[in-house]
Amino acid sequence: MRTERWYQWAGVALLALACAPWRSLPANLLGLVTVSYCSWQLANAVFVSPVYAGEGIYQPLMLLGAFVAFAMVDRNRVVELFGAGVALLSALVLLGLMQYFFGIWQFDLAVWHLADNPLRPAATFVTPNSFATAINMFLVPLAGLYIVRGSRRSLAIVLWLFAGLVATQSRGGMLAFLAGLAYVAVCLGLPALREGRRRILLVLAGWIAVWIVVVGAGTLAVPVVPGGATLASASAPWMDRGTAERPELYMATLKLIREHPLAGAGANMFFPLFEAVKPASLQDSEYFYAHNDYLQVWLEFGAPGIALLLLLVIASLVIALRAHRRSPGNSTPFVCGAALATCFAHALVDFPLYIPFILMLSGAYLGALAAHSGGRLPAPAARFVDRALDVVSPPIRWALMLAVLTWLAQPMLAEMAVLRSIVLLARGEAGDGIYWQSVARRLEPRHPAHYWAEATIWREQAILTKNSLLAAQADALFTEGMQVNRYDVANLLGRINLHRRHSDLLTHAAPPAEILAWAERAAALRPQSLIVQAELARTLAYAGKPDLARAKARGLVEQYPNSKFARRLAAEF
Repeated sequence: MRTERWYQWAGVALLALACAPWRSLPANLLGLVTVSYCSWQLANAVFVSPVYAGEGIYQPLMLLGAFVAFAMVDRNRVVELFGAGVALLSALVLLGLMQYFFGIWQFDLAVWHLADNPLRPAATFVTPNSFATAINMFLVPLAGLYIVRGSRRSLAIVLWLFAGLVATQSRGGMLAFLAGLAYVAVCLGLPALREGRRRILLVLAGWIAVWIVVVGAGTLAVPVVPGGATLASASAPWMDRGTAERPELYMATLKLIREHPLAGAGANMFFPLFEAVKPASLQDSEYFYAHNDYLQVWLEFGAPGIALLLLLVIASLVIALRAHRRSPGNSTPFVCGAALATCFAHALVDFPLYIPFILMLSGAYLGALAAHSGGRLPAPAARFVDRALDVVSPPIRWALMLAVLTWLAQPMLAEMAVLRSIVLLARGEAGDGIYWQSVARRLEPRHPAHYWAEATIWREQAILTKNSLLAAQADALFTEGMQVNRYDVANLLGRINLHRRHSDLLTHAAPPAEILAWAERAAALRPQSLIVQAELARTLAYAGKPDLARAKARGLVEQYPNSKFARRLAAEF
């Protein structure tokens, strides 16, 4: 997720945290578990994890920010906001259906568009599966409300949202949909289901009709897709997509968990650890997520993290169920529980708890549910908190809050600096571009990408001007980037390339044996990366081992038979 949209949602979360009246937060089990879960993730990302990423900090803040915001909202406003959410998802479904039927991709953000599934809409989401999760978090609660006291209008909305879900062709989304309906059935109970059996039959018939229309009409649509390909059957992605990758991902993740069962490996650690053990069958794709949030949370945040997540899941669903049983006329706990049930079910086969919009939605439902459950601190505890807060004068409290928010906003500011640097470099203003890239590096000193970007600029300037001082600056930055994140290969490859190809620019160039050691280290971190293994082959040749280089190049051609790059590499030797 490797897009700047992270930082837009993070800004919303920070504003919610800053404006929340913390003294009025509901003091109950759900609030305690939510705050504890977010705090554990935040502390791990900031102080424990060896791999830094801004999203690792903002993930828990997004969940917590939405939670505290909706925990303070009165019930009438929650109902209004839920209606606004339904309207938003209905509009996104319209966009998704346009993508599905007509191949309209002008809103595509270049992060999703598989050639073999050109008709799977994602609306403005990163993947169709995330879109399906968002749809389910409104579709299932609305379906339950329709069964209880529905109208034609609500039925039309339910069928419209279901059309969007079908169009995503998300198998995980469909499983989550069924799990959410099962939770709705448990909440309503047999008497309510018998009473609403006419509506149940009506909505089932509507869903079957919608399925036939969406899938059947999709087979007739012949949109223009990249490369001029067309789709023979819109239902093909349901059946033709394989499932082999999921078991391999889960098995590899479980093996990694066994190496870090208690404390966890740290936030953002799944990708670098998995890349080192990735099976050859998955070599053509990069996996930033385990496609099972429970396994990934266990791997990254250890036993406390998975225990808090499971407690959050169980507590929210049980509290919503009991609250609905106590007060069937109040729809808030029922809606919150049904929505959360779909999200938590989808987390078994995907990564919704790592998606900004889904995190905000989950936090909103958790906050509304916690507010409905009520509860305040006991009087002695409340007085203690008030006295502790009153020790510090309001101006100092606001100054401290501003300092904390500014500190938390550093990744967003760094992203803005990077964007400014790119604009200036595109204009040919290298000096100013380097300056703003250095600003980003200072704002996020643990982010290896900033070191790599700045070092690359210095390296290119050194090559153009034959300036050894600029080359030394590039080498120093590559080295610092290697030190801040020992799992990152970009800075490692950058330094290898600089010393191997431009040693004449360096006063103290590394000997071939040392450069080869760097290449072998990179190859161990990314054994299935064609780029990294190609760099190892070239370094072997540079270090005076042409036979090993040729063997490595031939092996890459066999491993990647359709790769022109691999064939060109073999031709070099």
